[in-house]
Amino acid sequence: MKMRRVKSINLLVAATLLFGGVPATAFADPAQPTGSATATEASDPVEKPEVPESPEIPNAAPSDDLEDPAGEAPETEVVPQPEANAPAEKREEVLTDETPTESAPLVKERPSISYRAHVSNVGWQKNVADGQQAGTTGHSLAVEALEIELEGIEGSVSYRTHVSNIGWQSAVVDGATAGTTGRSLSVEALEIELSGEVAQDYDVYYRVHSANVGWLGWAKNGEPAGTAGQSLAVEAVCVQLMPKDQQPEGYGAPAFREKLISYQAHVSNVGWQKSVADGDTAGTTGRSLGIEALKVSVASSVYAGGVSCQSYVRHNGWQSAAASGQVSGTTGQDLPVQAIRLKLDGVIAEQFDIYYRVHVSYTGWMGWVSNGASAGTVGRDLSIEAVQIELVAKGGAAPGGTASGFDAPLISAQGHVQNVGWQNPQAGNCTIGTTGKALALESFSLNVNDEARTGSVVYQAHSTNIGWQSEVADGALAGTTGRSLAVQAVRMKLTGELEQAYDLYYRVHSATFGWLDWACNGATAGTVSCNLSAEAVQIMLVEKGANAPGATDVPYRDLSCAYKANVQGLGWQGAVGMRGTAGTTGKGAPLEQISASLGDMTTPGGLEYRVHSSYIGWQDYVADGAESGYPSQPVEAMSMRLTGDAARFFDVYYRVHVSTIGWMGWASNGGEAGTTTLGLPVEAYQVIMVPKGTAAPGPTSDAYRNKKGAVKRSDGSYDWYNSYGVKDRGTAISRLMSTANSCLGIPYVWDGMWPQDGGMDCSSFTWYVYNQLGIVLGEDTYHQMSDGYRVGSLSQAKPGDLILMYYNQAPKYNPLLPEHVVLYAGNGMIYEEPNFGGKCQYVPLWTKYAGKIEIRRIIHD
Repeated sequence: MKMRRVKSINLLVAATLLFGGVPATAFADPAQPTGSATATEASDPVEKPEVPESPEIPNAAPSDDLEDPAGEAPETEVVPQPEANAPAEKREEVLTDETPTESAPLVKERPSISYRAHVSNVGWQKNVADGQQAGTTGHSLAVEALEIELEGIEGSVSYRTHVSNIGWQSAVVDGATAGTTGRSLSVEALEIELSGEVAQDYDVYYRVHSANVGWLGWAKNGEPAGTAGQSLAVEAVCVQLMPKDQQPEGYGAPAFREKLISYQAHVSNVGWQKSVADGDTAGTTGRSLGIEALKVSVASSVYAGGVSCQSYVRHNGWQSAAASGQVSGTTGQDLPVQAIRLKLDGVIAEQFDIYYRVHVSYTGWMGWVSNGASAGTVGRDLSIEAVQIELVAKGGAAPGGTASGFDAPLISAQGHVQNVGWQNPQAGNCTIGTTGKALALESFSLNVNDEARTGSVVYQAHSTNIGWQSEVADGALAGTTGRSLAVQAVRMKLTGELEQAYDLYYRVHSATFGWLDWACNGATAGTVSCNLSAEAVQIMLVEKGANAPGATDVPYRDLSCAYKANVQGLGWQGAVGMRGTAGTTGKGAPLEQISASLGDMTTPGGLEYRVHSSYIGWQDYVADGAESGYPSQPVEAMSMRLTGDAARFFDVYYRVHVSTIGWMGWASNGGEAGTTTLGLPVEAYQVIMVPKGTAAPGPTSDAYRNKKGAVKRSDGSYDWYNSYGVKDRGTAISRLMSTANSCLGIPYVWDGMWPQDGGMDCSSFTWYVYNQLGIVLGEDTYHQMSDGYRVGSLSQAKPGDLILMYYNQAPKYNPLLPEHVVLYAGNGMIYEEPNFGGKCQYVPLWTKYAGKIEIRRIIHD
């Protein structure tokens, strides 16, 4: 800051008397040009800044109302001067004259503010001051930097600029450079502020000429002037000081332009649209295209703060709020946004209210809401198609009508049903799902909307193969879709003020059981361990403490069974629940005893069971936790059955893990599980109960084995079981061929039965090899043609089949008297005892030249 000093007339007089006459220039203000003042002037005028001269681009003329700071000097008393040639006494008289003299009054200068601009393609212009124009107009040349300083008063001026591609820079003071030079970056806005003594008496006013806009209104004392976010350069600037009680003509017109709020919509089948701002429309209307996501940002460069956006998404409910510029909603999932909430934070929230409204499918534009209120619909399955957002000065009027900005029933629900998909939303006393169609409810969503009360509705689903899922709330999906997993049970509750005002009742229509009783406020409704689908759910909201909609005795049915095992060498193990494993596997430790009982079930009844112990056999049934079996006697099989109402509503399934076999099939309701006659102990078992008509928990074949070796069937053929009690034709045929091969070279002996007899004939050979498997055939061809069952053609023949041969041509042959029999070995080869003088041989079938053959299968497929 520069200070102009005011000279006292006394100093001039004293100097004159002391040194005699001097040129007038000796008393001139050195800041003034030579000859600009005389010795008789009492004070210098305030220096007036030069108007910049630019031959290429002249500055504009000063404003008409700019005052000329120069004024006339006040009159002062003329002090007599001693004559140069006067006698010394005379000069001394003059010097010693004691006539009092008065000091000249001080002149208070009016302060000034000067400034200069750095202009693109021009550089620094000359200083201008007090409302004059710095910069240019009409030449499309941007101001790139400014320097501003005060004159004639104590205090400071600070200022900062908003620069293209940079934004607001830090403030500088008293003649320092704000902006940039040499970088071709335009100043787009500025702020100027006073401090110190000058700020007590004066305001600083300033305005800018913006590209494509022209002169904007006056700003003052740190307010922004210009534009931001619009890429519009400042081309000229005017600045002036004015006393506190004055203001420039036209003050109050907008001095600054910028976007306050910007937003962008992701539209179905379109994708992300361009960003819009300040009340413009994002999205579409008239095209039935839902908005799927939004990005909302504070665009202001002046007001710090942010904006949060919370979206209600179809089948997802209210999502967590997204911060400024973040995505709220979803993309790529074809899920429209149905309601939104917007809220400002930070400094901008202190200055503005945020208003917004939505265009909803089949409804149109809804009313304006503000500051976090819900806009749109919930529980109607209607998409938001367009959005408008606007900031309004705090407490200002809404941009339009505020009626019907949000629509939602007090309670609403929507269900997703097997083979149907999403149903239409239901409101009030709502029932979701179906009855009488055997279709499972797979997922659902729920909303409670009471704008007068805070709180949420929280709910969860128990789903097949999953169990209890995590709690969700306020329209989010509970359960699953696209996985064919049924909801089996539900829990629902209210929170906050909603919980204080209402009770939430609900009941489940369960497969097999139908409608169960009502549950309330978080209790379980439906079934869990029964593996039964919930087919429908009914929901009601009643005033706190009011009567329930119906019976509340049995809202939930459960199955519970506990069982345990006494393991050889380990003793009694702890009890396990349904599907748990009692015993061990992979340790070779047999069970010796078992114990089982039903748990705390809502259906009365009991569980009976028995075991087959090695060397003892089947024991009698016991029940309700009693021990079945004997210590030191391995269990080989077991059986279980329900009693009472439990037997009417449920089936009990059980299976055993047998030594050398592993897990066998599921037996049920008194059937045997395990083995007998094979000497194979049970090592572990599992139990499960299911409602009547429900599918078995797994394969039911091969639950029990009590056969070993050959077992004759009703058709005359045999099943053959290996040492594990497993039907095993392959092993039987392999052993059969091995026995036949061992007979090669044994002589043909008519009516010989055994190799030990010295030989065998054709039928005794086939009888012998089958006898080694425990299968007894007829002793001659006549009886063997009745063993097993007939195979239609040679192409269907398999190893082990008997081929009976006729050599007499029809009609001479007797079909009841085949003349020869061989054992088919596959691939056209046979084993046989040929005839007198021959030996057992392995030869091609075609070498026999039979006129007719008959094929019999002994070991069943």
